[in-house]
Amino acid sequence: MVKFFSLLIMAFFLTGSLTASENMVDPLCVICTEEQFSITFPKGFSHAAKEEDSIQTELGVISTVNYVSFNDTSVAMAGAGCYPENIAISMDREHDQLFTLAKESLMASLSATPLKTFMIDQQVLPTLEVEFVMQMEQLILIGKARFVFDGKRLYSVIFITSEPSTLSAPEVNDFFDSFVVISKK
Repeated sequence: MVKFFSLLIMAFFLTGSLTASENMVDPLCVICTEEQFSITFPKGFSHAAKEEDSIQTELGVISTVNYVSFNDTSVAMAGAGCYPENIAISMDREHDQLFTLAKESLMASLSATPLKTFMIDQQVLPTLEVEFVMQMEQLILIGKARFVFDGKRLYSVIFITSEPSTLSAPEVNDFFDSFVVISKK
Protein backbone atom coordinates (compact mmCIF):
# COMPACT_ATOMS: atom_id res chain seq x y z
CA MET A 1 0.00 0.00 0.00
CA VAL A 2 2.50 2.60 1.12
CA LYS A 3 5.15 1.34 -1.32
CA PHE A 4 2.82 1.96 -4.28
CA PHE A 5 1.94 5.41 -2.95
CA SER A 6 5.61 6.31 -2.38
CA LEU A 7 6.50 5.30 -5.94
CA LEU A 8 3.60 7.28 -7.36
CA ILE A 9 4.62 10.39 -5.41
CA MET A 10 8.21 10.09 -6.61
CA ALA A 11 7.10 9.65 -10.22
CA PHE A 12 4.71 12.58 -9.99
CA PHE A 13 6.91 15.15 -8.28
CA LEU A 14 10.31 14.22 -9.68
CA THR A 15 9.56 13.56 -13.32
CA GLY A 16 6.63 15.88 -13.85
CA SER A 17 5.65 13.48 -16.62
CA LEU A 18 2.18 12.73 -15.30
CA THR A 19 -0.64 14.94 -16.48
CA ALA A 20 -3.81 15.74 -14.62
CA SER A 21 -7.05 14.29 -15.91
CA GLU A 22 -9.18 16.11 -18.46
CA ASN A 23 -12.35 16.41 -16.35
CA MET A 24 -11.53 19.23 -13.95
CA VAL A 25 -15.09 20.35 -13.21
CA ASP A 26 -16.94 17.61 -11.35
CA PRO A 27 -15.51 16.37 -8.06
CA LEU A 28 -14.62 12.69 -8.02
CA CYS A 29 -16.59 10.74 -5.44
CA VAL A 30 -15.31 7.26 -4.60
CA ILE A 31 -17.50 4.74 -2.79
CA CYS A 32 -15.36 1.79 -1.78
CA THR A 33 -17.70 -1.11 -1.08
CA GLU A 34 -14.86 -3.55 -0.35
CA GLU A 35 -13.67 -1.70 2.73
CA GLN A 36 -16.80 0.39 3.36
CA PHE A 37 -15.92 4.07 2.93
CA SER A 38 -16.65 7.00 0.67
CA ILE A 39 -14.71 10.17 -0.06
CA THR A 40 -14.92 13.09 -2.47
CA PHE A 41 -11.64 14.23 -3.99
CA PRO A 42 -11.06 17.97 -4.51
CA LYS A 43 -11.98 19.64 -7.81
CA GLY A 44 -9.32 18.81 -10.39
CA PHE A 45 -8.83 15.26 -9.12
CA SER A 46 -11.01 13.42 -11.60
CA HIS A 47 -9.52 9.94 -11.86
CA ALA A 48 -8.36 7.69 -9.03
CA ALA A 49 -6.12 4.68 -9.59
CA LYS A 50 -7.25 1.74 -7.46
CA GLU A 51 -4.77 -0.61 -5.83
CA GLU A 52 -5.70 -3.74 -3.88
CA ASP A 53 -3.37 -6.03 -1.98
CA SER A 54 -3.46 -8.86 0.56
CA ILE A 55 -0.70 -9.62 3.00
CA GLN A 56 -0.47 -13.01 4.73
CA THR A 57 0.64 -12.69 8.37
CA GLU A 58 1.00 -15.20 11.19
CA LEU A 59 -2.40 -14.11 12.48
CA GLY A 60 -4.26 -14.01 9.17
CA VAL A 61 -4.69 -12.00 5.99
CA ILE A 62 -4.62 -8.19 6.01
CA SER A 63 -6.31 -6.81 2.90
CA THR A 64 -5.88 -3.24 1.65
CA VAL A 65 -7.54 -1.07 -0.95
CA ASN A 66 -6.37 2.43 -1.94
CA TYR A 67 -7.47 5.12 -4.36
CA VAL A 68 -4.81 7.60 -5.53
CA SER A 69 -5.37 10.71 -7.64
CA PHE A 70 -3.36 13.80 -8.56
CA ASN A 71 -3.51 17.24 -10.15
CA ASP A 72 -0.70 19.55 -11.30
CA THR A 73 0.76 20.16 -7.81
CA SER A 74 -0.70 17.58 -5.44
CA VAL A 75 -1.38 13.91 -4.77
CA ALA A 76 -4.42 12.69 -2.79
CA MET A 77 -5.14 9.20 -1.48
CA ALA A 78 -7.80 7.39 0.52
CA GLY A 79 -7.64 3.78 1.58
CA ALA A 80 -8.31 1.09 4.13
CA GLY A 81 -6.64 -1.92 5.66
CA CYS A 82 -8.91 -4.70 6.92
CA TYR A 83 -7.50 -6.86 9.71
CA PRO A 84 -8.39 -10.42 10.82
CA GLU A 85 -10.80 -10.56 13.76
CA ASN A 86 -8.19 -11.83 16.24
CA ILE A 87 -5.90 -8.86 15.50
CA ALA A 88 -8.73 -6.32 15.41
CA ILE A 89 -9.96 -7.19 18.92
CA SER A 90 -6.60 -6.39 20.52
CA MET A 91 -6.09 -3.31 18.33
CA ASP A 92 -9.48 -1.86 19.29
CA ARG A 93 -8.34 -1.59 22.91
CA GLU A 94 -4.95 -0.18 21.93
CA HIS A 95 -5.69 2.06 18.96
CA ASP A 96 -3.05 4.56 20.15
CA GLN A 97 -0.37 1.98 19.38
CA LEU A 98 -1.93 1.28 15.99
CA PHE A 99 -1.94 5.02 15.18
CA THR A 100 1.71 5.30 16.24
CA LEU A 101 2.67 2.39 13.97
CA ALA A 102 0.66 3.83 11.05
CA LYS A 103 2.24 7.26 11.47
CA GLU A 104 5.77 5.85 11.79
CA SER A 105 5.26 3.59 8.77
CA LEU A 106 4.04 6.48 6.60
CA MET A 107 6.83 8.80 7.73
CA ALA A 108 9.47 6.11 7.06
CA SER A 109 8.09 5.18 3.63
CA LEU A 110 8.01 8.83 2.53
CA SER A 111 11.21 9.85 4.36
CA ALA A 112 9.03 12.54 5.94
CA THR A 113 9.28 14.43 9.22
CA PRO A 114 6.12 14.94 11.29
CA LEU A 115 5.37 18.57 12.18
CA LYS A 116 2.14 18.18 14.18
CA THR A 117 0.35 15.10 15.50
CA PHE A 118 -2.97 15.24 17.32
CA MET A 119 -6.16 13.31 18.00
CA ILE A 120 -9.35 14.80 16.58
CA ASP A 121 -11.76 14.68 19.50
CA GLN A 122 -15.00 15.60 17.73
CA GLN A 123 -14.95 12.46 15.57
CA VAL A 124 -17.17 9.45 16.35
CA LEU A 125 -14.32 7.02 15.64
CA PRO A 126 -10.77 7.36 16.99
CA THR A 127 -8.98 9.70 14.56
CA LEU A 128 -5.35 10.83 14.39
CA GLU A 129 -4.10 13.63 12.16
CA VAL A 130 -0.47 14.19 11.19
CA GLU A 131 1.01 17.12 9.29
CA PHE A 132 4.44 16.48 7.80
CA VAL A 133 7.17 17.75 5.51
CA MET A 134 9.37 15.80 3.12
CA GLN A 135 12.04 16.51 0.56
CA MET A 136 12.47 14.85 -2.81
CA GLU A 137 15.71 16.01 -4.37
CA GLN A 138 15.37 19.82 -4.18
CA LEU A 139 11.59 19.88 -3.89
CA ILE A 140 10.02 20.46 -0.46
CA LEU A 141 6.59 18.84 -0.08
CA ILE A 142 4.09 19.23 2.73
CA GLY A 143 1.31 16.88 3.60
CA LYS A 144 -1.41 15.84 5.93
CA ALA A 145 -2.59 12.35 6.83
CA ARG A 146 -5.68 11.35 8.78
CA PHE A 147 -6.00 7.85 10.23
CA VAL A 148 -9.41 6.57 11.35
CA PHE A 149 -9.95 3.27 13.18
CA ASP A 150 -13.37 1.58 13.33
CA GLY A 151 -12.44 -1.53 15.33
CA LYS A 152 -11.60 -3.72 12.34
CA ARG A 153 -10.26 -1.36 9.69
CA LEU A 154 -7.64 1.35 9.67
CA TYR A 155 -8.53 4.03 7.13
CA SER A 156 -6.09 6.61 5.81
CA VAL A 157 -6.68 9.86 3.98
CA ILE A 158 -3.51 11.55 2.71
CA PHE A 159 -2.81 14.76 0.81
CA ILE A 160 0.68 15.87 -0.31
CA THR A 161 1.46 19.06 -2.21
CA SER A 162 4.30 21.22 -3.46
CA GLU A 163 2.22 24.36 -2.82
CA PRO A 164 2.17 25.16 0.93
CA SER A 165 -1.00 27.30 0.75
CA THR A 166 -2.92 24.39 -0.82
CA LEU A 167 -2.76 22.29 2.35
CA SER A 168 -5.00 24.74 4.23
CA ALA A 169 -7.33 25.48 1.29
CA PRO A 170 -11.06 24.89 1.84
CA GLU A 171 -11.10 22.24 -0.92
CA VAL A 172 -8.48 20.19 0.91
CA ASN A 173 -10.32 20.52 4.23
CA ASP A 174 -13.50 19.43 2.41
CA PHE A 175 -11.59 16.41 1.02
CA PHE A 176 -10.66 15.27 4.54
CA ASP A 177 -14.10 16.08 5.93
CA SER A 178 -15.87 14.20 3.11
CA PHE A 179 -14.43 10.89 4.30
CA VAL A 180 -17.23 8.70 5.69
CA VAL A 181 -17.14 5.18 7.06
CA ILE A 182 -20.12 3.25 5.69
CA SER A 183 -21.45 0.74 8.21
CA LYS A 184 -22.23 -2.75 6.98
CA LYS A 185 -25.84 -3.76 7.27
